[in-house]
Amino acid sequence: MLWKVSGQDLEPVNSTTFTDLKWKEQSLEDWIERKPEILGEPLLIIGRQVQVSGVENRLDLLALDRAGNLVVIEVKRDTVDVPVDFQALRYTAAIANWSYETIKNQAEGYYRNKTPDIEPHFKEMIDQFFEEEDVDLNEDQRIVIVGRNIHERLVAVANWLLNHNVNVKVVEVSLFVDAKSVFAVPNVILPKESIEPPDVTDGDAPWKSDGKKWHLQERCSLQTAQIMQTLADKIPALVTVDSISWNQKSYVAFRVHGRNWLSIETRPQLLVVSFFVKPDSFKTDEIAKLLGIVTFDHDKTLADKLDTPSSVDIEHQENRDFVLLRVKPDLNLDSEGFAEFVRRAHKSNPS
Repeated sequence: MLWKVSGQDLEPVNSTTFTDLKWKEQSLEDWIERKPEILGEPLLIIGRQVQVSGVENRLDLLALDRAGNLVVIEVKRDTVDVPVDFQALRYTAAIANWSYETIKNQAEGYYRNKTPDIEPHFKEMIDQFFEEEDVDLNEDQRIVIVGRNIHERLVAVANWLLNHNVNVKVVEVSLFVDAKSVFAVPNVILPKESIEPPDVTDGDAPWKSDGKKWHLQERCSLQTAQIMQTLADKIPALVTVDSISWNQKSYVAFRVHGRNWLSIETRPQLLVVSFFVKPDSFKTDEIAKLLGIVTFDHDKTLADKLDTPSSVDIEHQENRDFVLLRVKPDLNLDSEGFAEFVRRAHKSNPS
């Protein structure tokens, strides 16, 4: 029930439906397109009525969230039942492998149709939207289902999907009307705090019990898992390491003389490989030439950074330098240049 404050009293505001108001599903789509924050979070809309390969119907709305995930938004004006979430799953599966270029083309085409007099620039859009500089697009996908009357069967299915690590959000939008105005009141049905997984303690942490499985199957994609395994095999074959430690949450450490000499941050889109070396042991241009990669440009726009192939950067500290390799599939790990670099970095270990 919605109540209107009238002087010192409260007056009830009657609920209504899209059907009673003779409004179409398009009305709710319009609201979300203009004000996506009605769904309880900042979103960048990049498509409406999107045709995706292999799916007959069109996707209602497509967005990016602040983590860079693609968000499928399915909109229904009245009762929302179970078939909607299966439809959303088909859309989500179809866009799971979209590349940066595909997302860019989709977004620019959408804004070009909305504002034909203004040439859209995807780089500017995402630079303005993302709060974090280093965001990889489409690492994961999400589903948001929106409607006026969410059926309990759909809530049960969505809850099951959530518990099996499928990122689903269910939002119910209630309508109320008085003599002058119509009010839209959104309510996030799922996820609720009560069903979110609790913080993991060290004793329960999966990276503690089976770190290798955690990094290769949970942190990495199939592509970066293959690169990670290749590095884990190749580096000990090139130089002597004490051990490989897999039991950290976000990185794998190669230990030399009892200290971390090399760490690899595991991600779905790339690996961030950090070599600890003596100050001024290397120059970025020298490493780039040796490995056949580019130097990392901090002044580039976010979009250009996301589209950069394997690159090298050096962070200088007082007692040591960090050689940072952002490793993607284009880096040839079997090259003699890579082997030479690893051997030199090993000799330059500051410990």
